[in-house]
Amino acid sequence: MIALSVFFSYTLPVTAINVVMNLVGAPSRTLGFALAPAITKATKGFFEELRKECEAASRAAAES
Repeated sequence: MIALSVFFSYTLPVTAINVVMNLVGAPSRTLGFALAPAITKATKGFFEELRKECEAASRAAAES
C-alpha cells in the first residue's frame, strides 16, 4: 500500500488533510475489494480521534 497525506492550512484555526491510498501488487489487486472498506473505516476513525484530540488541545491552550 502506498499512502500520501497532504496538510492544507485554510485559515488560522482550520487545516484540511487530504489522504490518498493505493493498494499495489498482485495480492492487493485480488483483495482490494475486501480491504478497501476496512482501510477506509479505520482511516476515518483515526482522523475522527485526531480531530477530537486537536479540539481538546486547542481548548486547553485557550484556557491557560
